[in-house]
Amino acid sequence: MASSHHIVPVKALIGTFIALLGLTAVTVLVTFIDLGPALNLVLALLIAGIKASLVLFVFMALRWDSGYNVLIVLSSFLFIALFAVFVIADFAFRDSIDPIEKQTFGLESPVKPLSEAHPYNAH
Repeated sequence: MASSHHIVPVKALIGTFIALLGLTAVTVLVTFIDLGPALNLVLALLIAGIKASLVLFVFMALRWDSGYNVLIVLSSFLFIALFAVFVIADFAFRDSIDPIEKQTFGLESPVKPLSEAHPYNAH
C-alpha cells in the first residue's frame, strides 16, 4: 500500500506565517482596547482559534490530508471542549448543589499581605 505525503507550497507557508504574525499583532493591539472582561476574552479566544486552525490546516497539512485525520483532530477538540464545559459547570454550580461550599471557616492564614509583611513597602 503506497502512501504519499503532500508537499505544502512555499507560497502557502510564507502566507500563513505572515497571517500568523498579523494575527499576533492584532492580539496585542486588542489588549489595549477595553471591551469588558467577557468580550476581551471571547475576542482573544477567537483570534487564538483562528491561529490554531491556520497551523493545523497549513503547517500540519490537514487541508490536503484524508478526511479521517481531520475527523480525529476535530473530535479531540470536541472532547477538550466537553471537558471544559464540565469544569466550568462544576465551578459555576458547586455552591448551589453543596451548601457547605459557601461557608467560610474563619481560618487565619500565615500569609500576610505585602504591605504588612515588609516594613519598607510603605506607599
